[in-house]
Amino acid sequence: MGIEHIYNECRNKYGWCDGDEQPGGIYEARDALVRLINRHLPSDCPVEAYSLDRPSMHNGALLLFREKGLTAEQALDKEEPPEPDEIGRILSDAEESGELVIDLKCEIFEAEVPKPRKSRKRSRSGGGMSP
Repeated sequence: MGIEHIYNECRNKYGWCDGDEQPGGIYEARDALVRLINRHLPSDCPVEAYSLDRPSMHNGALLLFREKGLTAEQALDKEEPPEPDEIGRILSDAEESGELVIDLKCEIFEAEVPKPRKSRKRSRSGGGMSP
């Protein structure tokens, strides 16, 4: 799973299958993406990336943009600004150079299914139960 795929899932409030398939470590990965993006955006860029945790609501690990200087609470009261044009280049450069490597783990939990009980076999000769 590449950096751009992880970025796109974190940008979508319905990402990771509406939050049902969030891989382990996604919050840390998202935060690393935020740091990477902000480090490489031009200094005169009017926006910055930030993390928004939304537990139990669709995708809980969102990556959003806000005007520089706003808090997360202030940013949520405004319309999100457009994604900076440099994002594609920042992500592809980081992936090609190895500046950021993300290895997410998918944890699978399966319910234990009881083993089938052994059944008694009936005798076919004589139509009754065998002694």
